[in-house]
Amino acid sequence: MFLERITAPANEPLSLAEAKAHLRVDHSDDDTLISALISTARDHVERTTRLALIRQQWRIRLENFPADGADIEIMRRPLITTSGTYSPTITYYNGIETETTITWDLDDEEFLAYNSNPPILSVWGSLIWPTLTTLRPYPVEVTFYAGFGTSGADVPGPIKQAMLLLIGNWYIRREAASQEAGLPVPYAVESLLSLYDSGEYQ
Repeated sequence: MFLERITAPANEPLSLAEAKAHLRVDHSDDDTLISALISTARDHVERTTRLALIRQQWRIRLENFPADGADIEIMRRPLITTSGTYSPTITYYNGIETETTITWDLDDEEFLAYNSNPPILSVWGSLIWPTLTTLRPYPVEVTFYAGFGTSGADVPGPIKQAMLLLIGNWYIRREAASQEAGLPVPYAVESLLSLYDSGEYQ
């Protein structure tokens, strides 16, 4: 199994103005640097927590469907579970080039999606995962959208606060050769992000 991002977020959870206010910077000399730190902080948070902050599209490639009807685990959350444009899809190949696509119709009670930790896709009732007889590598592709929403206003406050703490830490310790450059991530950041490790907060 491997995971790849297809579409990056259209914007960042924090604006340049929000970051500058936190840093108490009132000039534009460091705008490029601060913008880069915002992106880096968002990437750090997403990789640490396996969250997607702003809506983005991902694809998981699997060697086969889960055995015995087990669930498919989605490795980014929160999973967007609305039917339509942003509904999950599963494309599989049975044979070298015989392609079938299943659109996850969440209005159909036999298609299930749960925003657990990690989120899962499941089928029940008369639906079962197909049995594949192909030699094609990674013949199952699960495409999905994840994210809290389309703007920073949709991202929970504790996550944005953790980003601000990271940005502040990196802004004042920007030189790789400084004695403080190798200091660990501030404990407050870990404390804030730990709220989202268990899946209790969505």
